[in-house]
Amino acid sequence: MTAQKQKQKQKKKRLIVVTADKGGSGKTAVARAMADTLMRNALPFLAFDADKRNAQLHRHYDPALSQFAGVPQGVTRIDLSVQGGADDLLNVLGSPTADLVLLDLPAGGGELFERLEKEIRLLDFLEELDYSLTLVSVISRVKDCINSLRTLMEFCGDQAEHVVVKNGFFGEADRFRRFDGSKTKALLLQRGSRVMTFPDLYDDTFDAIDDQNLTFSQVLQPEQGFSMADRRRVKVFLDETERQMRLTGDLLGLGGK
Repeated sequence: MTAQKQKQKQKKKRLIVVTADKGGSGKTAVARAMADTLMRNALPFLAFDADKRNAQLHRHYDPALSQFAGVPQGVTRIDLSVQGGADDLLNVLGSPTADLVLLDLPAGGGELFERLEKEIRLLDFLEELDYSLTLVSVISRVKDCINSLRTLMEFCGDQAEHVVVKNGFFGEADRFRRFDGSKTKALLLQRGSRVMTFPDLYDDTFDAIDDQNLTFSQVLQPEQGFSMADRRRVKVFLDETERQMRLTGDLLGLGGK
């Protein structure tokens, strides 16, 4: 194990940043499922939604998270496109109680991340606060995803760990052949980063959840009025999401149980 990896392993706090190269990748659905999985495992965390135009994490999880594990602030909305827009996030990272933080960036968030780094030197700030940084890149099967991922990796160097998420909406895991055969994936694995598959969820079920602004777990409650078939689909979806998250070791806050 390299000295850098040993140092990362010893850290107890983690910032998880979910991003994607463009809209329609399923980025926020991944962030929502990750939030749901952390809640199902009773793991306290703080959540931030930086997607101004499509704040799904806030829309679906703010009420639920505000009642979870004594975290009254729920999902905090921030605007990283303006100067000072990261202040709420930075203040929370500097508090003694924020051991796990989830941040959903907007589509094309890599550019915002670079801006934030140049403005406040985020990577060094996290090092000073003894945080590990996990960058979650949600990909489809297009080449641009690989290019954006490589740019992000080069920008962060050894100050971040990466999880690449193959979104099952775009096909089975073995259909991501362009990524699987890329030098970028080889470099990722060489650095100890991980690849996971995000399960697809039946369109009609997903749309009904979206219409009602529910969390995925709320669908499992009979009083919400979903059919047994829908509840079963969501349970399988959540179970597989958790299994995939655990395959990343501790990079997504669950550990590799």
